[in-house]
Amino acid sequence: MPKPPSMPIVPVRGLPAPGTLGVVVYDANLLFARSLSYILLHVAAEGLVQAKFSSSQLFEAGGAITSRLRFDALAEFAAQLKRMEQTVRDNEVRNFQRWVPHIRGMTDQGDKRILATAIQGGAWLIATNNIKDFPAPELARWGVEVETADQFLCRCLDTNPTMVVAICDRHRAGAARYVNDRLGRDAPRAAKRIRDYI
Repeated sequence: MPKPPSMPIVPVRGLPAPGTLGVVVYDANLLFARSLSYILLHVAAEGLVQAKFSSSQLFEAGGAITSRLRFDALAEFAAQLKRMEQTVRDNEVRNFQRWVPHIRGMTDQGDKRILATAIQGGAWLIATNNIKDFPAPELARWGVEVETADQFLCRCLDTNPTMVVAICDRHRAGAARYVNDRLGRDAPRAAKRIRDYI
């Protein structure tokens, strides 16, 4: 039998700067949810969080979406990818694949790659709405936690409510419409808290 690869050295995870949330890996599926992507990208762009994801995550999630799009929607989808790249700088994690063989207790290769991205990127948290796919014992091995998008946005509000509300206010739909019509569906607790501020 081939010898299993030796365990790489886990990258050092630095402490978050005061008033920030440190390094967080976004599950790419959240970035393609229109209700969530705007606020998730902008809390990163403004320094509240260091958002990380891998190109393979984007391609995987994007491929599933483009297969369902009409031709006239593909141009908007391409523009959305470009906006992600421009909004969040230094977001891509490379060389994460080396951790995949060392992850146990998970069968889905896509989920393993997300955890591997967190390990390689020095993240302490994964924001995803598929938390059941990330077993707590395996996350604990790597010192990584997992939260839903709603839980994560509530954490952002706990840390800097002024910034989060200002981001919503700048949305082209306007804060009230954005929070009520879009964010309220996928992050109801965070949306309720934001409504209290506006």
